[in-house]
Amino acid sequence: MNKNDRICVIGHSGALGHAIRAQLAEQGYTDVVCCSRAEVDCTNQADVDSFFEKNKPDFVFFLAAISAGIEYKRKY
Repeated sequence: MNKNDRICVIGHSGALGHAIRAQLAEQGYTDVVCCSRAEVDCTNQADVDSFFEKNKPDFVFFLAAISAGIEYKRKY
């Protein structure tokens, strides 16, 4: 990756996403785009297509996940 590449971090609010954002900033990457679940529903193809068309990232770190306890996992 080059320092001027547009980088998208999906799932930036989780532990791993936060760490990757911090490392990118520390290493001088300035064009980092992040999106929340409220902004882009990654289970909806039209939302994803629209996001990528608008932002045109060169690289994507996809770290989105549902983090929940055992009861949630049993239920779903």
